[in-house]
Parts: sequence; structure tokens; C-alpha cells
Amino acid sequence: MSQEKTLARPECRGYPSGPQGVSQRMYRAGAGFKGPRGRTFSRELPRPAAESSLPSIVWDDRFRMHLPHMDRQHRRIFAILDRAQYLDADDRPGLETLLNVLAACVRRHFADEERLLGAHGYPDIERHLQAHAGFLGSLRGYQDYLRDGRTSLMIAAFESIGDWFARHLAVLDRHYVPFLRARGCR
Repeated sequence: MSQEKTLARPECRGYPSGPQGVSQRMYRAGAGFKGPRGRTFSRELPRPAAESSLPSIVWDDRFRMHLPHMDRQHRRIFAILDRAQYLDADDRPGLETLLNVLAACVRRHFADEERLLGAHGYPDIERHLQAHAGFLGSLRGYQDYLRDGRTSLMIAAFESIGDWFARHLAVLDRHYVPFLRARGCR
């Protein structure tokens, strides 16, 4: 029997259900996850050195949507972003692994969110889709920078990613909450 938990199925149309296999493990990016290069992420990370140049991104209740499935996914993305502070700016394999895990988690989250909004007929879905497509394009650009060995740009990249994601939650995602709650999503 697998030790992994499966996502609970909320009482709302459009949420994913059931185990998702290997991509689910990557999506969780939890303790013991081995990235593409064998690098293991652990929940028991030391505090970053005072001179850490990578940003700290921390979940805060002001980002909470009060939609448990979305909140869990948002917290996972923040946790992955927060791990950037534990890496050196010149640790290319570590940065690459972290960015790949983040990209997989974000793609999954966006797909779930878009499915949920589409299932309920959210009227401003096009704007949301455009924002998601633009962000995924930026992530691909950052992945290309790393493949080209330009690790010095990653400090600004993780800051930009964290800022974009926090703004997206505070503005665009916040708009769909009353709409979904009025349709019974909890």
C-alpha cells in the first residue's frame, strides 16, 4: 500500500480526483522528492545563512482563498519558492531542479484552476488564461537561462516569480472566489 496521500475530492465540479502517479509526486515536491538530477528535497532544511542572496517567499493567511484545494496548491507553490533561499545563486543543478519542480507544480495548478473556472462558467476566464500563459512563458524563459548557464539572473528571476505569484493571488484569483463560492465551492 502506498504511503502517499491522494488529493481529497472537494464537493465541487472541476477539481481533479484520484492519484496522479509520478507527476503527482513531483507536483507535491515534498520530503524525499528526488528531482531530475537525483537532488533530494527535505522538509528539514537548515535556516539560510544571513548572507543568502536568494529571496524568501512565505505563505501568509492574506493569500488564503478559503477554497481548500486551491489554498493547498498555493501553499505548495509558496513552499517551493521559499526553498530558493537555501540554494547558492551559482548552484546550477539545484536551481534547475527547483525551477523544474516549480514549473511542474504551477502547470498542474493552472490546469486545475482553469478546469474549475471553466466548469463553472467563470465570465473573466480569458483574462485568467492570458495571465497564466504569460507566466508560463516567463518560466520557460528562466529555464532557458539556466540551461545556458546564466545562473546570475536567477536571484532576480525568483524574486520576479514570487512577486508575480503574490500579485496574481491578491488580484486575479481573489476575483473568482465569490463567484465560485456562490456556486457551492468550499
